[in-house]
Amino acid sequence: MLPLACLARTSVVRAVPQSAGLYARLGLPVNLRGLEIRDVVAFRNPAEAGRPAELVVEGDLVGLARDTMPVPPLAVELRDEAGTALRILQIPAPRSGLAAGETARFRARFADPPAKARGLQLRFAEASAAVKDPAPDP
Repeated sequence: MLPLACLARTSVVRAVPQSAGLYARLGLPVNLRGLEIRDVVAFRNPAEAGRPAELVVEGDLVGLARDTMPVPPLAVELRDEAGTALRILQIPAPRSGLAAGETARFRARFADPPAKARGLQLRFAEASAAVKDPAPDP
């Protein structure tokens, strides 16, 4: 039974979501989405020529599943020192789907980011789950 639970861990986690933590502790993480966020970088562009400063976040999405998986939008959340969310920007998926081994580059821009921002969280979001950034994107 144990080998079957290891081989079919994706099915087990879909049926019993609480088992994901157990698999992770055993060194067998489960990725139900079939996508991974990699090589994320963030940098600031200073204000110039009447344009506000901006924070740019970019990285790669990688397809991990055997089948082509749909790519949901991404939510980029700026946080202060205490981890409190300051602003959230939802960005559309760079592609509608990714097959195994395929990559797609994403890029998000926060116009005039809050001075208190000290970190960010990047995650997959459902289309209505994130709040749109109130600052306009140049």
